Amino acid sequence: MSQTTIPRTAVRGTASGVIFMAFFGTLWAGIGIRGMQGWEFPVLITLSLLIGVILFISAIALIKNSRQLTNEVIKKDGDRWRKKNRWFGIIFSLEGLFIAIAAFICVSTNHLNLFVPVMALIVGAHFFPLASLFQVPIYYVTGTLLCLLATIVMLTFPVKIIKYLPDYNVLFTTNNSH
Repeated sequence: MSQTTIPRTAVRGTASGVIFMAFFGTLWAGIGIRGMQGWEFPVLITLSLLIGVILFISAIALIKNSRQLTNEVIKKDGDRWRKKNRWFGIIFSLEGLFIAIAAFICVSTNHLNLFVPVMALIVGAHFFPLASLFQVPIYYVTGTLLCLLATIVMLTFPVKIIKYLPDYNVLFTTNNSH
């Protein structure tokens, strides 16, 4: 029975992904929760912040504990991860650019109320190439659910409540399950 050693860079890459998810998941939770007016607002905002902090602390602990691992990587694996990281950067940059363009268009056309669901469409769409890139099939589900939810909300809900789209439920449910 052979034993595989996981290189330090792989562990740190995973931990970096957890930090990304903690930050953006908490951000989306805040956006979704802000529309609540009752007793649930402080409870849910506290819960989402707590989840985000726990994920962040766990990722930092993982990074610290990875110091004892070797960084030996087969050249082929190192090249593969460099390419994946480059594509991740491209995908993430395009997502940010498209969100900025959407914000500009929504503000310029006086349709700021549509910004959150349009942003949800963009965020949902960015999960499709990530699913293929990182070979995480649940990202297809995440992308599909976010896009469907945003589309349904834009087509069926009154314009005044669209800005409180609770996409954080989809993000936390589908991305913390693997």
